[in-house]
Amino acid sequence: MRRLTLILTILAVLPVYSQVETSLPRSYAMPQFYFNALNFAGDMSQTESRVDIYVQVPYEYLQFVKEGNHYVANYEVDVRITTPKGKQVLEKTWTQKVIADNFEQTISRAFWDISQAFFNLPFGEYKIGVRVIDLDTRRGFKKEGAISVRNFSQSPIAISDLMMVSSVKVENGVKIIVPNVLNTISSSGDKRFYLFFEVYNNMDISDSVNIIYKIDKIKKRKKEQGLTLTGTLKEFIKPGKNSIIMEIPDLKIGFGDYIIFIEARMMSNRDYYSVNQRGFVVRWHEMSELITDLDKAIEQLVYIAKPEELNYIKSAQDDAEKERRFLEFWRKKDPTPNTLKNELMEEYYSRVKYANEHFGHYLEGWRTDMGMVYIIFGPPSSVDRHPFDINAKPYEIWYYYEINRRFIFVDETGFGDYRLITPLWDEWTRNIWR
Repeated sequence: MRRLTLILTILAVLPVYSQVETSLPRSYAMPQFYFNALNFAGDMSQTESRVDIYVQVPYEYLQFVKEGNHYVANYEVDVRITTPKGKQVLEKTWTQKVIADNFEQTISRAFWDISQAFFNLPFGEYKIGVRVIDLDTRRGFKKEGAISVRNFSQSPIAISDLMMVSSVKVENGVKIIVPNVLNTISSSGDKRFYLFFEVYNNMDISDSVNIIYKIDKIKKRKKEQGLTLTGTLKEFIKPGKNSIIMEIPDLKIGFGDYIIFIEARMMSNRDYYSVNQRGFVVRWHEMSELITDLDKAIEQLVYIAKPEELNYIKSAQDDAEKERRFLEFWRKKDPTPNTLKNELMEEYYSRVKYANEHFGHYLEGWRTDMGMVYIIFGPPSSVDRHPFDINAKPYEIWYYYEINRRFIFVDETGFGDYRLITPLWDEWTRNIWR
């Protein structure tokens, strides 16, 4: 397996001269930052409501400089809000200073910095662009999203957007919440989490409301079993804004994507109600964020796992055991076992993602011959393309100078279905997996 690790780390930096990339774009790695945009009622305005933007930057993507007994990093956040047609509505920029106690924190996935900004916007649809720039390296990363800014006063009762909360604590009698910007909870241990939202009572009288939550698992496959969990909470709400922190108990749910629905219904008139929803993810902290379907990720191990290893994972009796065996497989191959990040897993599934987006046709990209070679050997050193040669079918030659190999692909059908015609599974290749 050491040979494979060497290939995964060295070949990614070789140059290329064709459409096949020699190094993975940053978009294929773990995101450099995260952001959430949430809509709440403004200060009694009849034409606007409030947008809260939360930006979370992991320490490992910042450049820290030692200052005295600490390590310091500085970054800038630029937020631009536009109409769907691209007309700029507003822009805000601010800087953040981050102080780490020791060097280990600066490279750890377990530490991050969260900042926030608030805007009042007229009702309507908007696009949001967020750019984070490390002020030491000047590297910048950008992400985009969209938000609907709503009028919460049009019905007797309304619910704001839902914020997932990482922790709740009380200081001087005031509840302090830390937003869960990733909308992710760990599938190991206690799966309890909190939601923060506001309920707007637009009536002139106080009332009690039933708050009902329902959690559905998003099915990735037709054969996958559905899952629905429900619970209720009764709250007394006064006219105007009411802040709710709702605890969702420890749920017996495993890896996957979920949606939580919240319904607030008035007790005095059950025809008055409001509903909102939020997607979230359950995953182990060790799991690559590129993995969204565990069963699919296990199938994709075919190029790195031995048949007996693959069968062992697939034969698990339930999803929890399957997940445990999958992570056990990758822990044995982790080049840095003392950190939360498994670089080999990240690189492998980065290549799978690239293959799916560049080599797919009637087959998924990772199942094609080009995808197979790309996942096993990484980006080629150079590519010789021949799409229009006279008296010859379209073909490509991928060269790997470091290992003195080349692979020839021919499009036999003329529809982009390039098949490998040179041997792949020779003795040298088989030794990669040993």
